[in-house]
Amino acid sequence: MWDDRGWRPFLDRWSADWLAARALEGGTERDADAAHAEGLGFAPASEERIAALEARLGVRMPPSYRSFLSVSDGWRHASGSVYLLGRTDGVHWHGDPVGMREIYELGFDADPDPDPRAVSLAGLWERGLQLALDSDATDVLLDPADVDATGEWAVYVYEGWSGEFPTRHASFTEFMRDAFRGFHARHGGCPAFATPTTRAWDEVVERARLESLGGAVSGPRATLAEAARYGRVRAQGLSAQLEAMLGGAPRFTGERRLDDPLFADEWLPLLATEHARHHHDDERFLQPYEGADRARAAAVLAETAGRTFRYEPPGVFGRAVATAREQARWGGAEEAWRTIATAVGDWRPYHEGHLAPVGLLADPLLGPLITPERGRQLLATPRAGRRGPEPGPAVAPAVPRPDGLAWLAEPGESRYGYRCVLARGIAPAVLARRIGAGPLLGPHNRDEVWIRQGQSGGGLTGTREYARVGACGGGWSFGFDGDPPSFNLHWLSDLCEPASVDGGAALAVWCERQDRTPGVPPTAFHFAYAEDGRQRYGFTVRGDSVQRSGPLPATLDPGALFARPDAPPVGGPAADMPAAPSAAGQSTAESAPTGERRALVAIADAFGVSLPRFAIRHGRLHVVPSKSWTRAPRAGEGYSDVVRMDFGTPPLTPRAHPAAPRPKPRGGGVVRRLGQSS
Repeated sequence: MWDDRGWRPFLDRWSADWLAARALEGGTERDADAAHAEGLGFAPASEERIAALEARLGVRMPPSYRSFLSVSDGWRHASGSVYLLGRTDGVHWHGDPVGMREIYELGFDADPDPDPRAVSLAGLWERGLQLALDSDATDVLLDPADVDATGEWAVYVYEGWSGEFPTRHASFTEFMRDAFRGFHARHGGCPAFATPTTRAWDEVVERARLESLGGAVSGPRATLAEAARYGRVRAQGLSAQLEAMLGGAPRFTGERRLDDPLFADEWLPLLATEHARHHHDDERFLQPYEGADRARAAAVLAETAGRTFRYEPPGVFGRAVATAREQARWGGAEEAWRTIATAVGDWRPYHEGHLAPVGLLADPLLGPLITPERGRQLLATPRAGRRGPEPGPAVAPAVPRPDGLAWLAEPGESRYGYRCVLARGIAPAVLARRIGAGPLLGPHNRDEVWIRQGQSGGGLTGTREYARVGACGGGWSFGFDGDPPSFNLHWLSDLCEPASVDGGAALAVWCERQDRTPGVPPTAFHFAYAEDGRQRYGFTVRGDSVQRSGPLPATLDPGALFARPDAPPVGGPAADMPAAPSAAGQSTAESAPTGERRALVAIADAFGVSLPRFAIRHGRLHVVPSKSWTRAPRAGEGYSDVVRMDFGTPPLTPRAHPAAPRPKPRGGGVVRRLGQSS
């Protein structure tokens, strides 16, 4: 709260800034009184005058409004729609003459859970003290029912033409501060509007910019956001870059000039990505551009919509980005992130309005890697040749431990199950040729694969099957399907056999769930291992039924892996063996995992394999139409197709960044083959 010594310099500064703006823009008849008085205020109200006001209203005024009156008995042009505010001879109880309570309460009877704000505000006009004495359909109300521990009343501003709820301010002081910000925001876009206030803010903005380049995050972020509220255009651009890197929606407020590389190479692709994500009208996006600029903007829009855009900054950082892109597209999401994080110190801005590599967020392969937490880590790295407050040797991000396979068993990881093929000693492109039934396609995230499956359905075997392929370390490559059709052992054709030809080795895992309730075991769990094109061993568990094939290692005995603690081993007697250790060294018995999880841990340990969780969940990976896991009918076999219709949106994908596009399904539904019966 301000006393009279705090109000005086603030009000004098506001008056001086208002007069400077009026001199540039010219005035109106409504401005004449303030211009003649050389300020927006009035003579102070005496203590007797304030006491008379309180006697008339029957209540003592809140402290900040009372101290304001002792400096100026009212204020002109408190906002763009409030022309006279708070004079002692005019403030009055509002009384709600137009029936605002009734308007707010109209829906209460029909709504069993009305908006709490509406309930609280319904009586605001009856009890509120009206400070707006001349306005454009705007109320400024002191609320005697909303009082803090210091005796301050909240101020509510209601703009009748806006259709919005009233805006709350904690006190009269906070209301006036915000009104002063609003005044500067309305005039900040005029380069000729220069006052001691604007010059002071510009100095603060420059210091915040340098601090940000030095690796500070929270301080510059708050400073630039406040300067942006004061209408400082440069601060708005810098603040928008920080917010985008920290997970906020991209909001560009400057000139859309394609001769400025900050806009053309950083912001334009990011805005186009956001546009494509929401499927807005392309003509609306292209409207600001003409001629060659329009053609260039249209090309960027097409690249982002088609997910072929490549972020290509200059210099050392640009070369690191190119390396990271290659790593990411084959499943090396963590390696790609480490490449970017290690190189960001070499990033250089295009000019002093450039604070961060926001164009990275638009890259369809690298953008999903930049979570809000990682965006903060990039911003916390000194860059552009700056040094942090405590300079020291750069520390590369820690190499993460392998993800293993057990994460596949966690709740929410799949809709109805998953299946995968892992092959040793071959590149992902080779695996794609061995298990593929068509050409290798560009990178897709898991929702985009779901949509592609729905758009390609039909025929004897229902929806076409797809696998996302990549490398997973240790010389292994993988093909992964996160939404397979229903499992049928009778018709099964394991793809680990074609994946292991020419002296190779491969394994396959297929887990089916029909109940996604946490803790409910899968309907079926299948594992197979093949060498040189032939299956060597495997097992399938369905309920209490177990089928084995070949000489299974003891650590992969399904009888032990899927045994319930209170029941004999599944499928009959099994070797007395300890629980398989997890990748973290923790015994599965200690954490009491499900059979599915125990099996995944045992498979990962036996073969040293791991699937990249982040890349599969969030990233984009190359896709191949895969050979069917369902064999063709043999002579004399009959069959029938059973299908599932999935309506609505694809499975929700936790996006790494809000700007990462998520296409929406078209049409009435997706036909998924559940299986065949003979």
